[in-house]
Amino acid sequence: MKKKDAILFMNKEKTIYTRPELLNLGMSDTLIRTLIHENIIQRIQPGIYTTQKSETDTEYMLQLQYSKCIISHESALYHLGYSERIPEKISVTVPRHFGTSRLKNKNLRIRYCKPELIFYGISEMNTIYGNTISVYNLERTICDIILHYQSIDIEIANKAIRKYCTENKKKLSTLMFYAKKMGITDKVQSRLEVLI
Repeated sequence: MKKKDAILFMNKEKTIYTRPELLNLGMSDTLIRTLIHENIIQRIQPGIYTTQKSETDTEYMLQLQYSKCIISHESALYHLGYSERIPEKISVTVPRHFGTSRLKNKNLRIRYCKPELIFYGISEMNTIYGNTISVYNLERTICDIILHYQSIDIEIANKAIRKYCTENKKKLSTLMFYAKKMGITDKVQSRLEVLI
């Protein structure tokens, strides 16, 4: 691929690329280095590049680097429309024993789950930049909120749980199915009894 073709393509398409994506488009490592040298693209992190015009899509970049970081809890509530407050830190769930030292200083609130449950209840959503990220669905998120109730803003948690119960009365069996899978049926039932 010639440099001018690469520039045309990158002006039309998405704004964040991984090295394998650029190679699949027909760019060589030499061309990638040339584009960086000429400030046509910027290397944000090893193997991840962006056009100069783009802002950083933090959640998308996080999942490009660490596919086992799933957007959860307060951040998931925000994406799902169950909280109006933009979280100060991105909430993610990772499998237990996942080495989180590499995630330090990334403005994250990290929570853990059993490795077999990490991909349970995932849905895909678009960020405000149009990139696809993995976010826990509503039922999984409500279960997570109840499981970690003591470490979450009580006002946000209670408002989300009440809204879920009001808008999804017919889906309570689905919520309990998730609760059973996660081993927190009693916690979910007692929290629902208190709030509704």
